Amino acid sequence: MKNRKKYKFIIDFDGTISVNDSTTTIARHFVPEMQKKYEERLHKKEISIAKYVQELLEASNLTEKTYIRFLEQNIVIDPTFKDFIKEGYDYTIVSAGAFQNIFYSLKAASIDIPPSRILSNQIQFLSGCLKLHSSEYPHKNGIDKKKIIQNYQSYNIPVIFIGDGISDFEGAEAADVVLAKRDKLLEKYCVKHQISCFTYENFRDICHILENEKLI
Repeated sequence: MKNRKKYKFIIDFDGTISVNDSTTTIARHFVPEMQKKYEERLHKKEISIAKYVQELLEASNLTEKTYIRFLEQNIVIDPTFKDFIKEGYDYTIVSAGAFQNIFYSLKAASIDIPPSRILSNQIQFLSGCLKLHSSEYPHKNGIDKKKIIQNYQSYNIPVIFIGDGISDFEGAEAADVVLAKRDKLLEKYCVKHQISCFTYENFRDICHILENEKLI
């Protein structure tokens, strides 16, 4: 893909870079009954993604050491994400989850990226409790991906958006180009709402698309 610095990539984390959802994986292990009830309520649209993430993570009530160790041992990263990073694209990972989930999961997979490339909610580990603080882009879906994309576009920077799930719907509506994970909810949403998108299985597919397709 030519003129790589002309484009900004906004990339979802859970289910996109990671194979398994980090918040759900944590909650299923530490608060399984609560997670099951919250997942049912989420599917019925009785609670928001923001509420799902915040209340489940806070209910886990883990120490920082235990939290990080669990991420390192249980969150699976798409190994081909390294292929994407090597290409030198300008990207920011934007997640409805938590900064710590992204940073430490990637580090465990031997992927060290600057914290400035991660935009998400922040966990504060306090004595006896865990608190999740919203990013500067609070939203019912965990983080306002649409607003983040529009901010870049206001500077005439085309945005290529990569995602897979519910928290990516509004981002897909705003992006100049959408790459949706094959057979996941974002692809189905794009088809239903006539949003043009390319589909992928992993980041090796994405690199192939970027090199061989005229996106913008």
